[in-house]
Amino acid sequence: MSTKATKLAGLAAAFCFSVLNLLAQPSFVTNRLVAYYPFSGNADDESGNENNGTLNGGTLTNNMAGVPNSAYSFNGISDFISIADFAGADADAHTISLWINANSWTNMRSSSGLYVDILGKDNLTPGTRQWVCQGDQTGQIRWAVFTSMGEFRMDSNARLQTNQWYQISTVWDGTNESQFINGVFDSSLSAPGTLVQSNAPVRIAGNPSDYQFFDGAISEVRIYDVALTPNQVEELYQYDLGPTISLARAVQPTFANLTVGSNYQLQVSADLKTWTNQGGIFIATNSGMAYPQFFYVTNWSQSFFRLQTR
Repeated sequence: MSTKATKLAGLAAAFCFSVLNLLAQPSFVTNRLVAYYPFSGNADDESGNENNGTLNGGTLTNNMAGVPNSAYSFNGISDFISIADFAGADADAHTISLWINANSWTNMRSSSGLYVDILGKDNLTPGTRQWVCQGDQTGQIRWAVFTSMGEFRMDSNARLQTNQWYQISTVWDGTNESQFINGVFDSSLSAPGTLVQSNAPVRIAGNPSDYQFFDGAISEVRIYDVALTPNQVEELYQYDLGPTISLARAVQPTFANLTVGSNYQLQVSADLKTWTNQGGIFIATNSGMAYPQFFYVTNWSQSFFRLQTR
């Protein structure tokens, strides 16, 4: 009895796998978009402005639509993403939107800490703080903006539950600030003035300066240097939840140099030690044949096939 084993490794580089949203993208989604982090396998900015993030802990996980490797999960203790100061993050009007799924609203680093930092451009130095989004121990969301006229803090009426995805957004137009949850208006306040200027980095999921780290998952972070309308915020929420097409990593084994009339059995293994029959025995009708089934491969470095004669 003879065997042949083939290791399927490095094949991913030959294919392009993506997730496509089937809804038509409204023009405002990318207009005046200065940074966009869908976390599609990394912390890169996909707005085209190359404001890429630096990962300091965090693991890839499913996003709000269940798409793998499209969100980062943070441990609430030390994980965060840092992005160097960039043009547009200091504008005198902005819209900031992101999806969050909290495991807990407790400050894991400080028993006396009332808040966790979700996203912000805030170095905590008086006179140079700019904007920040936080959550308190009850799941209430606080957005704060720091302007030439003072500090303006806005707490949500809604309280977010744990283990549930929400889109949270804020819109500041230089006069008023509003916040939205799942595309629906929640609260607003007067916030006049021009934004305080600073070279502080943008941080996602925590600020190591005050040990206020977010415990949970984050995805689809967008920063605009313009105030979107309430209708556009709602439309962005609907767009993010639109139907998608995912392309799976599929492979079809093909065989060569078969002996016509001989019986063969295809086997699969994850470690080259334990082999499992795949399908039934087949008779070679040609020296070259393709197996009539595709395999979904989740780990290219641990997928092996071999063909045994019977």
